[in-house]
Amino acid sequence: MADHQVRAMERRLQVFADALGLHLVTVYQEAVTGSMAEFDELCGVLERVDVQDVIVLSLRHFSSHEALQAAMVERLLLGLDASVHALTDHHSARVS
Repeated sequence: MADHQVRAMERRLQVFADALGLHLVTVYQEAVTGSMAEFDELCGVLERVDVQDVIVLSLRHFSSHEALQAAMVERLLLGLDASVHALTDHHSARVS
């Protein structure tokens, strides 16, 4: 993905976070969706600091496989007591 595309996505996340009254602190990015390296790092941060909200452009950014996507979201919601906010192309949704 080109740098300008990454910056555009980060701007969308920032606008969405601002609209929710949240602060966008860190953006995690993986080369392959469904890879667990960055997701595990994100979960580690959530365990260590008082962060309870995760923002994604789409839940498909966790994984294109629905079962893995559901497991990742469940880990955030139930395992870490985090809210997951997803920004889709046409609207926003809160999954919690």
